[in-house]
Amino acid sequence: MNFIICKECSKKFKAITATHLKKHNLTVKEYKIKWNQTRVGIDRKFSNKHKSNISKSRRKGIEEGKIVPPNRGKKFSDDHKKNISISRKKAYREGRIIAWNKGLTKETDERILRLSKKSSKTQIERGIHKGINNHFYGKKHTKKTRELISKKAKISSEKKNPIFNILNNIKTKGTFPEIQFENILKSLNIKFEKQYKIFINDIKFRLYDFYLIDYNILIEIDSRYWHDKNYSRLNDIDKRVENDILKNDLAKNNGYRLIRIWDDELNKEWRII
Repeated sequence: MNFIICKECSKKFKAITATHLKKHNLTVKEYKIKWNQTRVGIDRKFSNKHKSNISKSRRKGIEEGKIVPPNRGKKFSDDHKKNISISRKKAYREGRIIAWNKGLTKETDERILRLSKKSSKTQIERGIHKGINNHFYGKKHTKKTRELISKKAKISSEKKNPIFNILNNIKTKGTFPEIQFENILKSLNIKFEKQYKIFINDIKFRLYDFYLIDYNILIEIDSRYWHDKNYSRLNDIDKRVENDILKNDLAKNNGYRLIRIWDDELNKEWRII
């Protein structure tokens, strides 16, 4: 129905205005009470363009001070803030709202450059979160949380380190002595990990040939050509020996037992293992 009927004179209107009701000596409020009416106009749906124009005019009126928002000076409740956040996130996901700084950089936009310069000093440098002003002041992380933070830091540093990614993606079957030792472990049903990593810090680490999981033992299969100072004629043999000593200390300090087996003694030593 595209019209509404006046109860006083039975005429049809798109909306019963205050001007028309003056003829009946009634106000809009009195008319609603008299005839138990909640509306004095037809249901109309605005087009998106019309809604946009209304929104623009309201914003302009607020900027010029002609319109005062009803919520100005009032604080939102926590529930209301949560609802606003949920609705805005949904609008971003659906593409109905586009972030003002999307695709902009310091080189292309002055506003981003200003914000970047303004925030160049961190909050810690400015003293905002120092001492008692820090929300975590006097508190400590649990052991579980510390382990989780450490794990995430290692993962993050690994992703940033291109050398680590290259080494991590290299797939190798190992040297012949390593393959031989691997077959021995499999025949004895011993659980193991190949190329086991022990970290020196967040980035640097050392690789060990085998880690025997159930025994907490590290195994290094050493070739005399690459690792024996008395046998090898390599120019960098001293550095290789120093690295072996570093790996020995690293394993010991981290609570592992390290066993080194020469490649030419492999057939004898596996019986001990």
